[in-house]
Amino acid sequence: MTPEERKEAKSAQSVLERLLPDGQSRTLCLRFLCDTIRLAHQLAPRSWGVTLQKDLVRLNVGHIEVMTILQDRIHIVLDRNAIPPELLTIQGLQMDSKTPLYKWVACSSGCDFPTKQASATLPLIRASHHQLTTQAAATPRHNMTARAHSPGVLRYLAEVLDLDLPDPEFLAVYPMSLSALTFQAQFSRFEKQVRQNSGGDSFTSFLDGLPAEWEDYKQDVRVEALRRLNVPAWKKAEVGKGRILKRVIEAIEIYDPKRDLRNNLVAWQNRYGHKAKSHRALLDARADAGARRDFEQWAFDFFNDRSAHGQAFERFRQLAGDRYDLAAYLFFLKDWNHFMPIAPTTFDAAFQLLGIDLVTTKRCSWDNYSNYNQVLLAIQRALRDIAEVTNARLIDAHSFCWMLVRLKLPAADSPVIIPLPKIISGLQAIPLTAKPASNESETDTDFDKVDENQFAQRDAERRRLGRLAQDIAIQSEYKRLRSAGHPNPEQVVCPVWDEPSRGYDILSCEIDGTPRHIEVKAARQSGSNLSFFLTQNEWGKSRTKPNYCFYLVLEAGSKRPEVLIIESGEVSSDCLTSLNYLASIRTPGK
Repeated sequence: MTPEERKEAKSAQSVLERLLPDGQSRTLCLRFLCDTIRLAHQLAPRSWGVTLQKDLVRLNVGHIEVMTILQDRIHIVLDRNAIPPELLTIQGLQMDSKTPLYKWVACSSGCDFPTKQASATLPLIRASHHQLTTQAAATPRHNMTARAHSPGVLRYLAEVLDLDLPDPEFLAVYPMSLSALTFQAQFSRFEKQVRQNSGGDSFTSFLDGLPAEWEDYKQDVRVEALRRLNVPAWKKAEVGKGRILKRVIEAIEIYDPKRDLRNNLVAWQNRYGHKAKSHRALLDARADAGARRDFEQWAFDFFNDRSAHGQAFERFRQLAGDRYDLAAYLFFLKDWNHFMPIAPTTFDAAFQLLGIDLVTTKRCSWDNYSNYNQVLLAIQRALRDIAEVTNARLIDAHSFCWMLVRLKLPAADSPVIIPLPKIISGLQAIPLTAKPASNESETDTDFDKVDENQFAQRDAERRRLGRLAQDIAIQSEYKRLRSAGHPNPEQVVCPVWDEPSRGYDILSCEIDGTPRHIEVKAARQSGSNLSFFLTQNEWGKSRTKPNYCFYLVLEAGSKRPEVLIIESGEVSSDCLTSLNYLASIRTPGK
């Protein structure tokens, strides 16, 4: 299933009606699935997801596949300690004898039964399954859950069963890839402008200097808005009386000339008349008892964590219309660690400069807003890892995008020249008594000579070069396949560096379709010697994965890097030097 197909209700309908051809059994199974989804969302709104494939529909909660719908069969995971004895009398039912089925939950046990037995089986396993789901919700989310989540399943379930279902609240539904090279080029423009406007002072942080002068007001606006809201003082009995609505309006209409404080995050001023105000519906609700109660009930539930974020966003759209800036502002007030204000035209322009194809203009929806915040989160990581702004916050990513468009920045430097990767072979291990090729490696373990700040600087530099190396390597891999005659390398080369358990960074292929597993390293060269760092997992996967290659990127921070391909068989254990140790100790009396 393509990402686009997974978004469509009709795709889910086609699969589920084929897997569950009997209408009555299908309804029972789908309602059971919905009950589990609601429970999972209540317990861990960011840790569940539904996957649609051509031959199955699966619900993941935390690290556990708690329910899978297959052709005429259902697989459900139960709490072994709460299985009723009469369950074992169901004809065709199979219990997994392995205990535990998942190491994350010691009592997990698999149960498979024919769909035609749904009416007899589902009531018996409900309590045991919900106990298991509760424990699964406490485990970490599987790293593929967000990537494979299929909104179309939820849309279909809502339509066919006439139910309101939540969306998972993880912010990773957007298949977004931020190019390290593109980001570096745009940040360089920004940094030059800051230096020019500040008399030559280098940019160091968004917390001081010109960036703080230009953008720090947003934090002050939020503090003042929260003071005016005073949510802890709200009482349930106040809903409908107008006091909560008054506070929300006051939290929007912030203008204090004495403090030079103005809220420009929402179009609330009367520049273009009453109808153009983003909070017009709130103003009108003051004279409409029904609308006033609806808005105040929404605000009370939202700011007191009584409604899921996705549901709250869509409900606000129903009440206030598609006022994207207003909805985003209220989410920003509630939690600025995850949600940012929005000015769609400006941010669409910034995303375009950064090579991100997300469009927010006239796309007001929870899915779009989730994707928007996910992009800003990726930009925050890039500020930390590539620009080495180690204290960058999400609001700093927001400010960076704003200034990228609103400031008159200089032209970008000439782009990095991506090389065609070169295969090298006939390698020899350096004796362990020899000095490593990298001076950095040599001094990394000299704790007497390196202070904490130096360690932090070197760690930041490693992350920066690592991100650049990954981007250079994947572009170089496109070039390799294209030169070999592949028509669409971008469709077959997949970055997986956000999934470290795989033990490689890029999944590619040969021209005949054979998979190629690529581990990218920002390597150092001294004469004919090469050195790079490997984790135990990467080393193990290089021994077991077929067609595993190391792509060594030399001079990753330069305009003319080099990419060397080393097949895993060329790297023997004689090449390795141990640099890390695991310390295990026992406390007295234990």
